[in-house]
Amino acid sequence: MSVSTAARSSMALPSTQKRQVDRFSARNEVSLDATLTLLHGESTATVACRLSDISIGGCAVSAQIPRDVSAGVAVLRLTRPDKSVAAELAGKLCWAQQTSVASTSYGFQFRRPLNPAVMAEFIENGWVTRRQDERINVGGRIRVRRAHGKANIHQATLEDCSTAGVRLKVDQAVEENESLLITLDDGSGGTVRVIWAQADQSVFQCGCVFQNLASSRAVNDGARCGQSVL
Repeated sequence: MSVSTAARSSMALPSTQKRQVDRFSARNEVSLDATLTLLHGESTATVACRLSDISIGGCAVSAQIPRDVSAGVAVLRLTRPDKSVAAELAGKLCWAQQTSVASTSYGFQFRRPLNPAVMAEFIENGWVTRRQDERINVGGRIRVRRAHGKANIHQATLEDCSTAGVRLKVDQAVEENESLLITLDDGSGGTVRVIWAQADQSVFQCGCVFQNLASSRAVNDGARCGQSVL
């Protein structure tokens, strides 16, 4: 299995609704232990992972999944610091982003929402805390440029952004791993890389990560200033 290609080809894509709920970052100094159980031939394989953030609809984890293990349908087990099981959640790995030579971050979409009482327990015990890179709702038009040879994007909307990335609506299908140049009305902007893409009737949505710190600062500064976008 290829972490960046084969893994993604079988993955469902996250819905807009699930990205609008509150997300909380894991506090790894008092970490909830986490494991993923995945298909491995006719049996299963369990790999240790690290919880990055969580909402009632899904979470992000860091893991090193062997190449011969299918990265698709899985069961996530979260264990309290006292080793008791807090939750077991079935779902699908829906995106992957390599973060180092030995580790990859995965988005995990729950089949059923996490019990709010369980989330409340996590928060009350300080095992998770409100996500630091809060998203700014924008909803304004922007310009998006693609590499030569790809269909031009004539209409694009910056739905929201954070210090990590953006969510866009565009009038043309985009591809995972594609680089895009986004520009605000004052000429500032930056480059992003698509990590997931989803069709919604005649409109296409995508989630992107900034490719450098300068891009993140420029786009977020523009959004925070309340600038209108083209």
